[in-house]
Amino acid sequence: MSSSFRYLALFTILSLPLSACAPPPVFDKSKICTSSSSTHCASKDATVKDLVIDKTEPSVIPETKTDDGADQGTAMPFPETKPPANEPVTPTPDKVKDPVVTPPESTTTQCIKGESFTFGNYPTKWDIEKTGRIKDAMVNEAVVHDPEKGSVLQVKYGKGTTSPSASRTRGLIPGGTQFIPKLTKTYDNAVMSYWLKIPKDFDCVKGGKLPGIASNIELLSGGETADGTNGFSMRLMWRENCTAEVYGYLPRVENQHLIEKYKDSLTQNPTTKIIYGWSIGRGEFSLPKGEWVKVELTIKVNDPGVKNGTVKVALNGKQVFQRDEIVYRTNNKLLVGALFFSTFFGGSDESYAATKDESLSFGDMMVCPL
Repeated sequence: MSSSFRYLALFTILSLPLSACAPPPVFDKSKICTSSSSTHCASKDATVKDLVIDKTEPSVIPETKTDDGADQGTAMPFPETKPPANEPVTPTPDKVKDPVVTPPESTTTQCIKGESFTFGNYPTKWDIEKTGRIKDAMVNEAVVHDPEKGSVLQVKYGKGTTSPSASRTRGLIPGGTQFIPKLTKTYDNAVMSYWLKIPKDFDCVKGGKLPGIASNIELLSGGETADGTNGFSMRLMWRENCTAEVYGYLPRVENQHLIEKYKDSLTQNPTTKIIYGWSIGRGEFSLPKGEWVKVELTIKVNDPGVKNGTVKVALNGKQVFQRDEIVYRTNNKLLVGALFFSTFFGGSDESYAATKDESLSFGDMMVCPL
């Protein structure tokens, strides 16, 4: 080879861009995973095409109504995305973005056009029904200031008290209180919410009632019979050790399947044999003590002739209970129409009685259409 040719070849090599001689780029995992606690980190041996979001963290899609009316939330993982076959992958670390993550499932309703009830203007600005008001229990109510929630309603329950009528029979002023704030509209589907604080030393005994929802026609409680046309009510109830349930006045015959399928039951006084409300989901969730808890009770009334009503309970935005296939009504006239602020120990017999003077605190309430 002539010296002139060797000089020409050397000149050609030296003239090439440096990138032509550089090794292929290496995927820098540190650009993706900067924290050992991240659920989106690539493993040590991961490649770009293997980098998918951790499938233990689901994306929640909206609830869909099935043929039988049951609402079922479905959690689905993000799909794995890979480049097409035979297509070379050249990662660009500074352009890789964290995947968009759907927040954890929450049942908290973003209420825009709801009806609010604040204890800062209670009772003067509340439209309270005359029926259902336990007047001799009003002495148990006091609006007080709470450092976290502002104006709240503190309700007292005297030692030995149970249901209002049973307390009077024993010569006691009823414990707790009861009043029915009217809503400005009626709803097929609605969620009511309120704040509840149970003291750490609260003795739950065998149980007691908590606020809920009533229908627009009659207020049913105290052993009255719901027939699908006259009314319904759905409250919460605490039980032993502050486990809880939904306590409802619903048509009896139309809801017999709740006994057979879910082991729910109708409550009955062992002495008088009077049948009271439905005990729905007893013990399937619990109420924490010593802290404010946001309680949400969602009601979806059924289509007449169809067992597709629903009740849901959420605590602090997390759903803790749901029961489907409920029959609230047999005609279209029966709707959600009122708050049912009802709280006392009992049950009626003395085994439910408060073992000492007790109190609960309630924060602002709201009803939102769905």
